[in-house]
Amino acid sequence: MRLDEPDNWRGQVSAVGHAIQLRGGLIDDEGTNGRLFVMAQSRIDEATRNYAFWSDDHGQTWQVGGVNPHPWLDEVMTVEREDGRIVTNSRNYDENRVCVDFRAVTQADVIEDGSIEFDGAYTDTNLQSPTV
Repeated sequence: MRLDEPDNWRGQVSAVGHAIQLRGGLIDDEGTNGRLFVMAQSRIDEATRNYAFWSDDHGQTWQVGGVNPHPWLDEVMTVEREDGRIVTNSRNYDENRVCVDFRAVTQADVIEDGSIEFDGAYTDTNLQSPTV
């Protein structure tokens, strides 16, 4: 799944609830503190996936990047931890599109080029996710 192959993307849905403004993020000569950060989901390569998009100029321009490698995540919410890492919490489905009873959690970092890199998702059994 590649960001430069938009023909593989089907539908774009912004996350339910909110976007966030990062306190930390990439700090360099251009100063990306205050990045507006949004998680969304799309159908990419036949699986629903979460991805990030952001603005470093108060919403004048936007960049897309940081596709979460874990398929079948949906309805994502985002927080920034004190250490600057980004944590997402998503509705979690199995490969048969059956809702898993618990939310999926993923952490991400802002890397050198300013894009977002996700760790693998894990199911958090402390966060129930009822089927709707």
